[in-house]
Amino acid sequence: MNSVILLTVDSLRADRATQECLPESLDVLNNDYVEFNNAHSHGVATPFAFPGIVASSHPIGNGNLPDGVPTLAEGIPGSSAGYANNGHLRPERGYDRGFTHFEENPSIDGKGNISLVDKLARRLQKIDKVRESKLAKTVYNRFLREPLPISSVPADGMTELVRRRLDAETDEFVWGHWMDPHLPYHPETAIDPPK
Repeated sequence: MNSVILLTVDSLRADRATQECLPESLDVLNNDYVEFNNAHSHGVATPFAFPGIVASSHPIGNGNLPDGVPTLAEGIPGSSAGYANNGHLRPERGYDRGFTHFEENPSIDGKGNISLVDKLARRLQKIDKVRESKLAKTVYNRFLREPLPISSVPADGMTELVRRRLDAETDEFVWGHWMDPHLPYHPETAIDPPK
């Protein structure tokens, strides 16, 4: 039996998460989940907001989780699974801490749609001199970055991954992170798009 399920959505705007905009989706969430009305973010971008979400802490540097501060996965006993689906939520920043299963860039049956250029860029970002180089950032942003896909698995694939873990009923904690509302914004792909 799963004790805790954390579903996070990148760039889900509060002004769009309304009954008018998402009548079917919000009914499901309101009936089956807990809503936190007094949650506050430590920042407006993923690297600065997520340390508060998963560790109740301010970020260190450019979005790292501080050492010695327990994460949700470390605080919930038993096995756990996390699917980050955002390049900022990676093991080097501490997001895999406490998980028995963690995927930084998940895919369905190994068939994610992340480009070779993005895979190479993510590897190069792990090298300090390359990551801090203005020339490397300029070249990547101007000539190599592809506008789509943002994440390695779209919403239906992320939902399938999380459901598989939940159906197995072996984890006490499951975290799934959706990227689809992030830029570019495609509301027409939602279950119940804005009118």
